[in-house]
Amino acid sequence: MKGFSLIEVLVAAAIASLGVAAIAETTRAVLLERSRSEWKLRALWAAEQSLEEMIAWAPAMMTPQDLSDTIVIPPWGNVQRRRRVVPGPRDDLWIIAVDVTALRASEVRLETMRRTPWSG
Repeated sequence: MKGFSLIEVLVAAAIASLGVAAIAETTRAVLLERSRSEWKLRALWAAEQSLEEMIAWAPAMMTPQDLSDTIVIPPWGNVQRRRRVVPGPRDDLWIIAVDVTALRASEVRLETMRRTPWSG
């Protein structure tokens, strides 16, 4: 008698289903990481825009500040943005930081220093 026994067919089906399940899990993980990467890229872009705006502020605006608001990043919708200006290690240096955070997503933080002209 030629052909496969029921046991052989069941073992082959189990092995094939494990392979399909592994491929499905890998696909899910890739799509999740792609979404996270896209979120980081868009949040980084929003933080960079905010940081550049703050760097361009007039020297008189360089005072300690902590500003929070909500911005829209498509397709994620509303996200929280926090912009801070704090005194740096010298009188003419200011630390400028921007945080962008969304629910269930990691935070993106950019920080730099800006020198203001000496006063007096």
